[in-house]
Amino acid sequence: MRQRLQVVKVDAPPSGVGPSLLLVRDQAQGFCTGENHHTDGVVRRTMEFRRDLTEKVLSYAVERARLQRPGQGAARVLMAYKFHLLDGALDTWVTDIAARYDVPLELDQPDTVDRNLITHGFPDRTVVVAGVD
Repeated sequence: MRQRLQVVKVDAPPSGVGPSLLLVRDQAQGFCTGENHHTDGVVRRTMEFRRDLTEKVLSYAVERARLQRPGQGAARVLMAYKFHLLDGALDTWVTDIAARYDVPLELDQPDTVDRNLITHGFPDRTVVVAGVD
């Protein structure tokens, strides 16, 4: 259902509580989607990532940031995905998609994003788009 409806979840801490941060969880692709195949003692899961859905999720995140901070929008979009599992495809998609936005897009592993958030925090108006994989 999440894949068919192209679902995202959005969380934004209350304004006035630290820097502005917008969290967008991509549930339209990856582990939240796909099918299970059962054999004796084994569950095999198939799922997919798509360029068009990746761009749709990013477009939504950037627009949502503009609505949250009128006149300012996002200062940067940080994507937290296990992109190394996708044979470089997500890297290429993000590079191509980034050329169409006036906001820097960065792609990092989820553990790197977590570590940087805990260690340094994020600058004001950061949007984090997280893949569920």
